[in-house]
Amino acid sequence: MRLSLAPCSLFLVSCSLLLALVGCGGQARPTAVPLSLPTQMAISTLPAGIVVVAEAAELTATATIDPSLPATFTPAAAAVQVATLPPRLEQGTPTPTAIIPTRTPTRTPTPIPPTQTPTPVPWPTLPPTDELGPSKLSIHVIQNNDPAIMEFVRRAQPPVIKAVGDMGFLEEVKRVSPNTLTIGRVDDIFAQNYVGVPEEAAWDYVDKHLATYRANPWVDYWEGWNEPDPNMNNMPWYARYEQERVRLMASYGFKSAIGGFSTGVPELEEFWLFLPAIETALQYDGILTLHEYSAPPFTMAMAVLCPTKQPMPTVARSHFATAGFTAKF
Repeated sequence: MRLSLAPCSLFLVSCSLLLALVGCGGQARPTAVPLSLPTQMAISTLPAGIVVVAEAAELTATATIDPSLPATFTPAAAAVQVATLPPRLEQGTPTPTAIIPTRTPTRTPTPIPPTQTPTPVPWPTLPPTDELGPSKLSIHVIQNNDPAIMEFVRRAQPPVIKAVGDMGFLEEVKRVSPNTLTIGRVDDIFAQNYVGVPEEAAWDYVDKHLATYRANPWVDYWEGWNEPDPNMNNMPWYARYEQERVRLMASYGFKSAIGGFSTGVPELEEFWLFLPAIETALQYDGILTLHEYSAPPFTMAMAVLCPTKQPMPTVARSHFATAGFTAKF
């Protein structure tokens, strides 16, 4: 396709443009369409394949269209969304904003199963009597703070009851069960050591508690030290101490409970060294007390370290059941 222009001016605003569309291959001449051509830029932007012819004050353009070319399609302009940008931050490190929760989480409590009400055990039905009950089991009372203590005494008529510190209730024990043996021990922090002359230590101990002994005449036997463990070296000293305490207590009109050993004490070979104290207690109507206790079975660890006995199996001690053994000579 070519473009030819007449020598007339191209810058005339009033000139008319006549487009002549000329078909190739000798086809019929198309109808001319008048166009307005105000500027040279408009002419320069005409699409390729258009012939512009201008004479004098008129400008005629003839365009030849190639039928093999597809028709042109101008799509509509798409809408453009303009993003609104935030204002420019000031220079420097931005300060982060803490995110505070609107609700403080709470832990869901673990449901506690309801406590089962224990089934009460009925008291044994025994006829009233002054005779001791058939059982050798009894109670060790540190404080008489439950009515069931005396109810037990009235119903069971126990062979023995021991009290520590609070010994006033033993008066009532003797009234409702006169054959029950009562044992008392003063609850103090008296030093238990094996120092000095044992006979002098016995005098000091008795003198310290003599007023308490006299204030509680319903106590049948008085213990001395609580669960001593003298071992082989100190057992002769402790035997002499108990001998003198028995004699001194008898001079004031009181009976003594000697020993007071804890469970597993003393060892078999140590017990031979304590025989002199037992012989003296026999002379003054005394008794021997042993604080034997164990749990879960009462025989736990029995015969441990005894060379001639097969020891019982040792079980973890989770609960402690207390008991006592009293030997009356």
